Amino acid sequence: MALVGVLAKRAGGAGMIAGQVMDLAAEGQALDLKALQLIHATKTAALISASVEFGAVIADANPATRQLLAKFGYDIGLAFQIIDDVLDVTASEKKHGKSISSDVVKGKTTYASLLGIEQAKQVAYAHHNLALEALKQLPCDTTMLAGLASLIVHREE
Repeated sequence: MALVGVLAKRAGGAGMIAGQVMDLAAEGQALDLKALQLIHATKTAALISASVEFGAVIADANPATRQLLAKFGYDIGLAFQIIDDVLDVTASEKKHGKSISSDVVKGKTTYASLLGIEQAKQVAYAHHNLALEALKQLPCDTTMLAGLASLIVHREE
């Protein structure tokens, strides 16, 4: 029941579904950073946070541990999406087989289009650091999660 509750909260009408609706409605419109953050928080970050929290639920972790793992998932989810936005521009040819990014074609506002490539990467790295700080507060070995976080942020395509 706890897993269903986490999934319903993070993927339901106030979570990923809401983020997807906002994302589709925003195509062709200029967004500010706050609106873009809301889309990514309710969409990508919510889903990744839920997947990490599932492990805590299955392990019967205490509420503090569960909250830290959910925070880790949230921040690494945001970092993932920001890097995905950057890679959509910088690796477009490899990723999509064409030189123009799919987000540009769809008229989507991204971290890369709002902040530029380098500043978007810095925001992703800041979220990566926040995710690692959450892991450091846990009373267990988090080496694998930290490694996964690094792979997510430092991927090439």
